[in-house]
Amino acid sequence: LENSIYLLLANSYYQLDEVDISMNYYEKILSNNANFLQKAQAYNGIGSCYFMNTQLDSAKYYYEKGLQMCYSNNCRMHTRVGQMLMNIGHLYKAQGNYSDSRNEFKYALLIFENKDNGQNKKVSEIYGAIGSIDIIEENYESALLYLIKEKDILGKLYDFKNTTFVNFYLDKALIYYQLNDFMLAKNNINSAIKIIEKNYSKSHYLNSFANTTLASIYLKTNNLEKAKKILSEVIAIESKSKYPSEYLGDAYCILGDCLLKQFNANKAITY
Repeated sequence: LENSIYLLLANSYYQLDEVDISMNYYEKILSNNANFLQKAQAYNGIGSCYFMNTQLDSAKYYYEKGLQMCYSNNCRMHTRVGQMLMNIGHLYKAQGNYSDSRNEFKYALLIFENKDNGQNKKVSEIYGAIGSIDIIEENYESALLYLIKEKDILGKLYDFKNTTFVNFYLDKALIYYQLNDFMLAKNNINSAIKIIEKNYSKSHYLNSFANTTLASIYLKTNNLEKAKKILSEVIAIESKSKYPSEYLGDAYCILGDCLLKQFNANKAITY
């Protein structure tokens, strides 16, 4: 019972972006006579804490420790294994290793498709994740097909204002951005931002991701003052964070591009 409480607390603090406190509770589980599934969850949780802090090598180490804990106990098709495979898929994606990322997602899909006839949140997440890789690799037709599959499941499970739709809207926005349909890109980004603002802290990386993308749209459509205002807010929030996300660098670069468009090269160079 004690370890179950620790898991609940660790997961709750992680959702609140209190990564150090979350990690402390996961570590308590490992030293508290936990069963193998609890230990696997703790390793996975520690890996996610490192991932949140962009310490990807450490994240991978703990994800793989969690997987090995399950495999050594002949537990290969448990949903916990599926979640760890998904996390490793996201890690490979963050490293730019899209082939291995896609493979990890597909392994996870084999596990989650056996639950609820494949009509569950995790299957939709995996469809979205594979679609996001297609976006990066500029395979937009395939990406849209995966996003449609994602939406079909989510629409049966949740209201369209649910947090599960955030990545769907973000990915659609990226596709339309690449296709130069900036109106549809902006509409989807704004749908994502409404959900993010209601459910996440301003320091959450999704807030920075969505707003830097919106600023990019304003840059493309020459609405430079709006872009600069958004980017300044992102930079102010990220600069106060103990562990700034990768989008801080993106914000600086886009702000520099805005200044170049305004023929302010000297100031642009500083960004």
